[in-house]
Amino acid sequence: MTAIICVPRAGLIQQPTSNASLADEVLYGMAVSILAPPDHGWVLIRTSYGYKGYVSAADLQNGERAVHWQRRKKRQVMSSFCDILPAPMLRRRPL
Repeated sequence: MTAIICVPRAGLIQQPTSNASLADEVLYGMAVSILAPPDHGWVLIRTSYGYKGYVSAADLQNGERAVHWQRRKKRQVMSSFCDILPAPMLRRRPL
């Protein structure tokens, strides 16, 4: 099943607990694959680029709205710069 991240930034964590290590951050509108049903508010997912981990069930939108979002034509914004960070966290200092 596919779902869409429906918050500005969802933490992808390694274990389904609130104090687990952050593996990555998944951004608003990204499609993810649900690998297991929700368990105590956490959902095991895989990102389109192959990262696997848990996100809060509240951070996902699935069902018909997710399918509709995936089918819509999207615009791509291109830029000639980016931030490269030493770890998967928005609060880290750039290299």
